[in-house]
Amino acid sequence: MPVPARLDVVAAPVVNHAMAHNGIRVLHRVTVSLPPEPAAASLRDLRLSARLVDDQGHPLTLPWSHQIDQLDSGDQVVLDDPPLRLDAAAMAGLTEATQGDLSVTLTGAGEPVVRVHAAVRVLAARQWLVDPDAPLLSLELLAAFVQPNHPALGPLVGRAAALLERETGSGSLAVTHVSPGRVDAIVEALCGAIVDAGIFYAEPPASWGYGQQVRTPGDVLEHHVGTCLDTTVLLASALEHVGIHPVLWLARGHAFAGYWRTDSAALPDAASLVVADAVNAVGLGYLGLVETTLLTRERRPPRDLFRRAGQAPRDAYIDTDQSALVGVVDVAMARLMRVYPVPARTVRPDGSVEIVTYQPAEPSTGMPLAGPPGVDAGAAPSAAGAPAPARRTRPDPPPRVQAWKNALLDLTLRNPLLNLGRGVTNLPLVLPGEHLGV
Repeated sequence: MPVPARLDVVAAPVVNHAMAHNGIRVLHRVTVSLPPEPAAASLRDLRLSARLVDDQGHPLTLPWSHQIDQLDSGDQVVLDDPPLRLDAAAMAGLTEATQGDLSVTLTGAGEPVVRVHAAVRVLAARQWLVDPDAPLLSLELLAAFVQPNHPALGPLVGRAAALLERETGSGSLAVTHVSPGRVDAIVEALCGAIVDAGIFYAEPPASWGYGQQVRTPGDVLEHHVGTCLDTTVLLASALEHVGIHPVLWLARGHAFAGYWRTDSAALPDAASLVVADAVNAVGLGYLGLVETTLLTRERRPPRDLFRRAGQAPRDAYIDTDQSALVGVVDVAMARLMRVYPVPARTVRPDGSVEIVTYQPAEPSTGMPLAGPPGVDAGAAPSAAGAPAPARRTRPDPPPRVQAWKNALLDLTLRNPLLNLGRGVTNLPLVLPGEHLGV
């Protein structure tokens, strides 16, 4: 008589190469239970295993198993986020979407006790879509298609530097400690280089409402064709290549690019379905916009192309129809969340494949590590028997600075920052109706 063991599985309904590359697991939860019935005898030396295969039976996950020593009647074993990892190499080789089968098996004494199957949609390596069951994760994974490491960006950025020098007298692409106007000039030069690349606009496929195949920056520059999402990803890749933080805007059936005009600004989250904060940043002048379809060669570009490319998203969405905006992705925040670009693959003239992998920046080692107050954290630890390093004491502040601190930290009504009832001018706070809840 078979043992009535029960196996419940919660898995991701959609997987792709970006998930595999960033270590996002396909299996969310596995629950093994034995009902409290007299006929349910104890089970010993159990092994739980899982694998994902495509429609041809090829494995798409790395081997994984979990040992369960004993399962008694009424017991339940819950594994949250089991470490079943997608095979990044196998996922990178998929050129078309396929239907996958995730099987989870509980075996005992070498014989299967119970097995369950779950259908998983496996996307092509360069395919992206919005998963209704995990929309925020889908938006975050779009940042993986932004490839600042792609070799094709080198000539494009070089052309932008030449344009920048011609227009401003300096071809420097440095973006640290520069004015927002200089950032705008660099972005305008990058847009000019894309225009000079002669890219023609292509309509997205019919499935754009749910996803599409995203061309790499190399494919767009080599084949001279791209959709709104392709050109947005291309510009975002070039922006991140030179150190400007890009932002991806998604609307119904459309995409356009944004960029932070200062390196100290960012959105609260890597991806969000609520665009109020991003819209507010645009209104304050912190966030610039670029309609990348205007950079394609459908007609001769006007002299004020960059101004028109920045105004078009405002006219179409920001100032008129914000309800059409689906979400926004801050690529720099996504990198902090460890959503890294997928490797860039290029074919050399001899036919060999070159793979360039993005290496995240290491934390700066020039700053001393945090230590106890008054201790020089940068000093080397003293050897055994050696005198301890001298403690560093902070000098007392000048009297005028101490007086300022006392006045600022005064918690009584003598502090004018707290006592607002003495002739202070009152200003009304006006909020747009759609942002009142936020």
